Amino acid sequence: MFTWEKIMRHILTILLVGVLILSGLGAGATSTGIDDEDSQILNDESNISVFDDELEVEITGGIGVHLIIRNVGDVDVFGVEFDISVIGGILGMINDHYDGIISSIPFDSEFSLDIPVFGFGPIDITATVEGGTITAKGFVLLFFILIPSQ
Repeated sequence: MFTWEKIMRHILTILLVGVLILSGLGAGATSTGIDDEDSQILNDESNISVFDDELEVEITGGIGVHLIIRNVGDVDVFGVEFDISVIGGILGMINDHYDGIISSIPFDSEFSLDIPVFGFGPIDITATVEGGTITAKGFVLLFFILIPSQ
């Protein structure tokens, strides 16, 4: 006779094994792309890029998706436009989009945007900051986001 506890254990075991298998096969995808001529990838193994030698943009996972915009220039930056979308999941059920304008980021400071995501399956993350675009691929397991580096 199955109890709810046994059923939940089996479901969690299957999900965990599935995530481990899919991440080993590359289903969580591992590339980072920059679609702007004024941008550069700092490291092929990261989800970080620099726009106009003033703004460093990073996409990270964990509990939700995190967009971090750092001012690495010598002066304060004003009116920073950003746009981020998280799309994917099983049956395309994840479709989150956020945009806005950051009034100012003082030099040697950062702005962080935390995006709650809930679902299961592979996701595509695209962030545009001041005209430069960075992309990442990840995997959602309920509310935890895995963004592997290459």
